[in-house]
Amino acid sequence: MPPPSSEPPSARCCARPASGAWHTVELLASELVTNAYRHSPTDAYVNVERTPETLTVSVWDHGPTGPAPSEARHRSDAESGRGLGIVGACADEWGVQEYPHGKAVWFSVVAKEEA
Repeated sequence: MPPPSSEPPSARCCARPASGAWHTVELLASELVTNAYRHSPTDAYVNVERTPETLTVSVWDHGPTGPAPSEARHRSDAESGRGLGIVGACADEWGVQEYPHGKAVWFSVVAKEEA
């Protein structure tokens, strides 16, 4: 079932106030939410934590397994499958925390001085 059309924009909106100049955070949050809605049987929940040094975004869902990077990102004609590759390339850290009733996929970015 495709994600409701409003969910990734909602994730971007949620991450925006906490991210300041970190525009990449919006893209990464959107990628994780889209991935959760495509592969999880239930709703996804977004948590944003900011410290002076880092911003961490977690997307929680009740899906039974963690995500795996797709081989589609290596094919120029693929229409999807690049989300985790983008997260891995742009985030300072990312990972998956599994729980008895689901998982959280998260990423962190380090605060950088604005130019």
